[in-house]
Amino acid sequence: MQSVVLYAKEHLDDTYRFVRCNAIASTALVDAIFNQEKPVLILDDPFVNLDDEKTEKAKKLVKELTKRYQVLYLTCKKERRL
Repeated sequence: MQSVVLYAKEHLDDTYRFVRCNAIASTALVDAIFNQEKPVLILDDPFVNLDDEKTEKAKKLVKELTKRYQVLYLTCKKERRL
C-alpha cells in the first residue's frame, strides 16, 4: 500500500479537510481491497455542496487522484468541470 501525505490542519479549512480526508479514506480502502489491479473510481458530482473556492481546491484533488487511478468524474455544472 502506498503512503499518504496529510497536510497540517491549519492549512485546510473544515470543508476541504473533510473532502480530502474522505478521498484519503476511500482510496486507502480501494488499495486494501484491490491489491493487484486499480479499479475505476466513479465520482458523481462529489462537490455539489462546495462553494467556488473550495470546488477549485477539490478539483485539484481529483487531478491528483488521476495520477494513480482511472477516474470517471461526472458533473452537471460547467463551473465544476476539470
